[in-house]
Amino acid sequence: MTGLTPFFAGEDVLALLDRLLPRLLGQVDRDPHSPRYGCCDRGFWLYRLHDFPSGVLQQASLTFAYLDQLARAHDLSGLRYLSREAAPHYREVAAAINRYTVAALGRRGGPSPRPSPRFAGRG
Repeated sequence: MTGLTPFFAGEDVLALLDRLLPRLLGQVDRDPHSPRYGCCDRGFWLYRLHDFPSGVLQQASLTFAYLDQLARAHDLSGLRYLSREAAPHYREVAAAINRYTVAALGRRGGPSPRPSPRFAGRG
């Protein structure tokens, strides 16, 4: 693998997070009036590319929770997007993602597909 530069080459983690934050925020439905508020699958909530959202993408709540803690604990001066003043916003986005995920899982703790007529009456 000679000639390939590492992903983090010459850039610290804070600068990387600052550079990628607008892209990460753009994946989340942040409209509180939307029924998909907190959904992290832009292909589902905006473009309607699939019938249900990807649950893996909901893990972005961990990143926003981390950003909240990071903004409170470190000096973020000199960064373009990350700031201490935005920490409550990061926390709210993480909470919205978690609320959407819990609602999507339903009371049974898993996706609630429509029952198939093939399996009706079993059970």
